[in-house]
Amino acid sequence: MSPKISIIIPVYNVAPFIIRCLDSCIHQTLKDIEIIIVDDCGSDDSIHIAKDYASKDNQIKIISNPQNLGTFHARIIGANNASGLYCMFVDGDDFLHPATCELCLQKAHIFKKHQKKLPDIIHFGLDFFPPNFKRKTPKIITKDLKNENILKNIFLDCPTPPWNVCGKLYKTELVNKASKKLDFADKKVSMAEDALQNFVITLLAKSSTGIKNKLYFYYENTTSITRQSTPQARDKKIADIDTIIHWLDILSSDKELNSHPYFYPAKYKMQDILRSVIVLEHRYDQTNTIIPAYLKACLKSLKHHHKWQTYARIIIFILSFSKIKL
Repeated sequence: MSPKISIIIPVYNVAPFIIRCLDSCIHQTLKDIEIIIVDDCGSDDSIHIAKDYASKDNQIKIISNPQNLGTFHARIIGANNASGLYCMFVDGDDFLHPATCELCLQKAHIFKKHQKKLPDIIHFGLDFFPPNFKRKTPKIITKDLKNENILKNIFLDCPTPPWNVCGKLYKTELVNKASKKLDFADKKVSMAEDALQNFVITLLAKSSTGIKNKLYFYYENTTSITRQSTPQARDKKIADIDTIIHWLDILSSDKELNSHPYFYPAKYKMQDILRSVIVLEHRYDQTNTIIPAYLKACLKSLKHHHKWQTYARIIIFILSFSKIKL
């Protein structure tokens, strides 16, 4: 009998955190699950730790990539090998509340009782670990939604869309259908790749619901490229975001996707947000201009996307006499 939920964990150089992640998955109160570890060819002991766990627990399945493909492709490969009705993505340095799977499945059946079918997506909350008061957690979409209203609520009605793939339970067949739409995306990217994947999944979804509980814990891993601010890391992030912006344009040629009534408004909003992120990546540049680079980048980013956090950055920077840069 197939498991109800497949938990997919891309693993790449997360040795200090993988035990916590695996323990949080193994000790789920719902036992009808499988754990798929996608070995993305790291250089530390992560996969050796995972293999030790797999030797003791038949819920765990390990898939080895032929080379490092990046999180985006590792997630797709994991979903392609999932046998659960639903799947969820967990990064190797993050972890879950022990009741995550059980609470999500309960919500799915409550939805079915009223709507006659299980939902395509179940949203749940994400929190930062350790707590980070500088960052706001994404909005949780708890409404029962159908068809075009799913994309509208997530990508258009939220000032900052909760477009990460973590913190969601997806029907596996839906994820795999979305992956086929993205088969042109052959480059390894590490920024906004989950936004792209979630965008296509949401375009294809017919129903969604959610629970307000914060069940996914995102670890602030300072060694991750997405958290680094060196010139090299900045340039890589900008190149990746440019790639995602380009890939969103490629999706415009897909008749099934572009027929969605909110496809273009959501795509344009995503691209504007990503362009603002590119501008903000330059806020730590070292320049001798009259206007500090930090302030200039924040102000310039507002041309693309009005975000309250950016206004807060500007105010705090000015009030602190240029000392505090968030």
